[in-house]
Amino acid sequence: MVCTLIFSIFMSGCIDGGNGSDTYSSSSTGSSSSSTPQVETVYVPKHYNNALVNQVYSVSAGDNKYLSVYLNPDGKSNYQVYGSMTETADDTSGVQFYIVGPDGSTYVNTGEKVRSYSFNIRPMTAGNYYFYLDNSNTLMTNKLPKLVIYEEYDQ
Repeated sequence: MVCTLIFSIFMSGCIDGGNGSDTYSSSSTGSSSSSTPQVETVYVPKHYNNALVNQVYSVSAGDNKYLSVYLNPDGKSNYQVYGSMTETADDTSGVQFYIVGPDGSTYVNTGEKVRSYSFNIRPMTAGNYYFYLDNSNTLMTNKLPKLVIYEEYDQ
């Protein structure tokens, strides 16, 4: 149990993380005529930041690859998925990068080949999301894009 003195002498608080969720309790004696302190307990959600993918993929000339990642925002607050795609091979134009949701809607589409792209999406539906690395418009050069994906939320 970690205790902190808050609001000078009149209010103290403790955070107890032993049961998997943090709570903050405060009591105040103030100047009221009642001798019983008022206690308020507030739920403090835990913050999660999980690495889902951190890998380099080989995409042949004239081909594309996709990675299917199951994302589930259900029961999570402030759910977001973010990361980057970066071409690691020197002297190449990169790949076209796009993300398609479980219902077929496009969340991200670079529209052209890029060497680097950062993204941040807020999925609202659980399901498989597809992260495409598209090298179909290149006839001779293989690509080596690195895909990094994180999920972040409070619970």
